[in-house]
Amino acid sequence: EVNHSRDILRAICSILIAGDQKDPEYFHWYALGVNQDLRITGLYEYYMETMDEYGIEKMPQIIRMYFIYNNTLDFHKRAKIYRNISDNRDNVPQVYRSYREAIERFVTEQLEMGKIDENLAVLYERYLDKQVLNRSLAERLVKLLFTFEITCKNPNMKSIVVAHRRMKGEQIVPLNHGRAQIQLYGEDARILLMDEEKNRYASTSLYMAERLLDTPKLVEYCMELVPDYPGLVMYLCGPRKEGEKITGSLLPFFQRACELDVFQDAYREACRKQVLAYYMDNPGEEKLFSYLKQISYPDFIRADKTALLTLLTQEGMYEEAFILLEMYGAERIPLKHL
Repeated sequence: EVNHSRDILRAICSILIAGDQKDPEYFHWYALGVNQDLRITGLYEYYMETMDEYGIEKMPQIIRMYFIYNNTLDFHKRAKIYRNISDNRDNVPQVYRSYREAIERFVTEQLEMGKIDENLAVLYERYLDKQVLNRSLAERLVKLLFTFEITCKNPNMKSIVVAHRRMKGEQIVPLNHGRAQIQLYGEDARILLMDEEKNRYASTSLYMAERLLDTPKLVEYCMELVPDYPGLVMYLCGPRKEGEKITGSLLPFFQRACELDVFQDAYREACRKQVLAYYMDNPGEEKLFSYLKQISYPDFIRADKTALLTLLTQEGMYEEAFILLEMYGAERIPLKHL
């Protein structure tokens, strides 16, 4: 009779797993299967995915050990399970303590591989800090911070095309089962959908876009660790309102934008104009002299000749100013600086 009951239970669990039944109401059957030590592929995963807070608290040791040491599971499943445990850390602290090291290791491993989904995003926000991050990890994190998941239900669409007005080139990402992950670094980016014949469509009704990781503290970490990452620079140096001036904290990023070849020439010139305007508004800036020594004068004089020559004379760089005056003329230069 015992064997007969085990066979029935095995059949029930196998049918539920084959049918991908993950509603909490099925947890009872998966728990019975685990308690009976049934060897069914996927049983432990379905046990974890259907359990509630009570299930976490009563989790058998074999389940805990399986998920701590089994690295072959799909990262989406592991992220969901680990988030479930993390969400209930205050209710079941003893379970959480046994998993915390595995969760932290998992978070770092997934970041190294550049993985993200909605559950991983929550784990990144909770477990990443300055002590964990280095430049290598930050280079992967900064990309994830601007990752959006695109969902398209039109089967004729095969790829997503992203074009940033301020950046050269475009990003083309194939749709996989109607989904794709892209990077958007500003509201002026354009999203197009492309069919099999390479036709492009601009209608926003064809897709939905969701940002996966939006955490200001992680952006701040990346500003320190990878300040020259082009997407981050473009995000921080986004379109300004008319008359809006840059601040001292953003000045280094505008200076980087002036030099990055990935940006459109017109955008780089606009950034040079902003940098010159900042120094005009902040006379006596201690780093101005060294900055003027390293920039390309022809590039900056096209942005604002008056400002550049004024700043050069203010800093006592008369020889450089005189050469530029001879080359480009003295129109609109204040007399006091001639």
